[in-house]
Amino acid sequence: MRKNARSLCHTLVVPMLVSKFAENKLSMQFRIYQPLPGRTLSQELDDLLLQLYDVKTSFTRVYFSDVKNQLPTFERHPLAQKLNEGVVAYVEQPPLDGSKVALQTVEGDTSHFMFQTIRFDESENLQSSEEQTFEAFEYHISFLHKQGLSLKDNCLRTWCFVHDIDRHYEGFISGRNQLFAREGLNKDSHFIASTGIGGSFACNAALVGIDFLSVDKTYSDTIRYLQAPEYLNRTEEYGVAFERGATIDVAGERYFFISGTASIDKQGNIVHPGDVVTQAGRLFLNIQELLKDGGGSLADLQSVIIYLRDIADYVTIDRYMRMRFPQLSFLIVQARVCRPGWLIEVEGVAAKSL
Repeated sequence: MRKNARSLCHTLVVPMLVSKFAENKLSMQFRIYQPLPGRTLSQELDDLLLQLYDVKTSFTRVYFSDVKNQLPTFERHPLAQKLNEGVVAYVEQPPLDGSKVALQTVEGDTSHFMFQTIRFDESENLQSSEEQTFEAFEYHISFLHKQGLSLKDNCLRTWCFVHDIDRHYEGFISGRNQLFAREGLNKDSHFIASTGIGGSFACNAALVGIDFLSVDKTYSDTIRYLQAPEYLNRTEEYGVAFERGATIDVAGERYFFISGTASIDKQGNIVHPGDVVTQAGRLFLNIQELLKDGGGSLADLQSVIIYLRDIADYVTIDRYMRMRFPQLSFLIVQARVCRPGWLIEVEGVAAKSL
């Protein structure tokens, strides 16, 4: 099992897409890198390596369009060697701009943060999404305990990927709910900011993969959880257990982690069924209000990941994002949301100086 991938250069004369970043000088950056699409995987990896030649990453998530065929090529490429300076996670969520691969990285001062990625293989012999979810959290709990930390006090954010989510989501929810209850995470204390979304892996037996972001004791007491009850309800009201978002204050900076957010209202209903653009408008209203609860705004967003259920909506949403957020770095991938009626889901990271 790939638990923690923590712990050069090709000469190439081809056009290169220079990824766009928000201009700020904050210590920690969540960034997105995309290659020029429409070429071979090796050429796209060369492109990304050139973009990252002088960048040091603490964490990278690699988004593949066809992970079974592409992961071996990636692992042999110099880009993988460079990224292995930090933690490397992967998921099959095809980028919808026509490229085969894209990256989200975490850069800068991450000395108070810990990243871990859990991906299962056949040797684990875990049959259900419920079992795999429970075991993935157990691995991170063990990782934290070795450092005198706990899931309840120190885990800030999770990214949960579920293969064939329409089929396996209930098992994932059951496993997480059981483990949270054991660890004292409930509606009277708090949950964890999270995304639960469709995604696939290289191993046929893997139904769940989870990435974790935790913080050490130095700043864990500054974590607070975001709510916007006039716009979207508490998640436990419809049987799931995650926070809508969280903030943490580190050395004069505030970081906002916005969970996967959809077009939902304060009763937990799907808003604007069947219309991806109006769903996008509603979910960004929800994100705006969550950010406001922590003293932030949409202008503080560093980057967002956009999940589309239907690839036919890509052109529409790409145009929407470029018109509404011309300076924002974003990545659009194909991934099924936990309810079929939600056509789009967005997560993001924002930051500001205090």
